[in-house]
Amino acid sequence: MAKKPRPRLKNYLSTGRLYDDEPRSPREEAAEDLVGMLCEEDKKTWKRLFEAADTEFMPLDYVERREDFRTMDRDRFSLFRLEAPGAPLFHVRSSVQIREPLAALIKLDEAGKVYVYRP
Repeated sequence: MAKKPRPRLKNYLSTGRLYDDEPRSPREEAAEDLVGMLCEEDKKTWKRLFEAADTEFMPLDYVERREDFRTMDRDRFSLFRLEAPGAPLFHVRSSVQIREPLAALIKLDEAGKVYVYRP
């Protein structure tokens, strides 16, 4: 009779997985890739945020994002731009800032959802 493997709790709180060999979902891998693109200062904050929040990845349409920014509720949503991998995140204050070059655009919903737009 084969022995059942013991769960490893070493990284359980940060990953949510009991076993290191469990396959990761495409969403988890995409979030991990995005965290890898952030500068060291932003990684600490956003890694925990991506793990806790429901994260949705979508394609980036500049015109649509500008219009969404103009009409969004600024008390509920915050928008951040990542110009290039390794660059710091900047808070978007005007729709004119939503332009190329852009590695990612992150929309944070205070209700616990994160939208990531990538070209």
